[in-house]
Amino acid sequence: GAPFAADTDTGFRRPGANRIMITTGGVDRWEVDASGNLLAVDDNSYDIGASGATRPRNLFLVGDATIGDQLIVSGVGPHAIGGAVDTDDQVVLTGTFTGVTNARVLDIASTLNGPVNGSIAGVFLRPTLVEAASGTATYVVALVISPVITAGAAAATDAGGIVVRGITVP
Repeated sequence: GAPFAADTDTGFRRPGANRIMITTGGVDRWEVDASGNLLAVDDNSYDIGASGATRPRNLFLVGDATIGDQLIVSGVGPHAIGGAVDTDDQVVLTGTFTGVTNARVLDIASTLNGPVNGSIAGVFLRPTLVEAASGTATYVVALVISPVITAGAAAATDAGGIVVRGITVP
């Protein structure tokens, strides 16, 4: 390898043809393979960036991002998934999606195990809506459902803005 003179267990080495290994403390940490991919060598416990001011600011991707655990989006919105952002919105899901069997923009299929003496809700909307100090608001409501249904040649068994199934009223 090619260690640094003042730190002989840290540097770059060539583990094979067209590959570069980054080593710190005598341990291989990152590899740039022959295709230019940056790989965590031994396991997935290495981070890119760190907490505090030294973390990377932005991540720019051309292809897909595959997240193996949680996707946490923080900071001041708007946050967009899939397309252009209306700067008035905080979370935006946009794009054209084509399903294989069922097409859904948002599908919440989680199992919620209720706590003892607690509550559970599949979807819990609780916005705080603060009207403007003056002027006229078109509407001030907690939920607006405004679907656009484009008719096709398929025969739909259920068609409409809202379909509710499985409601049990005590």
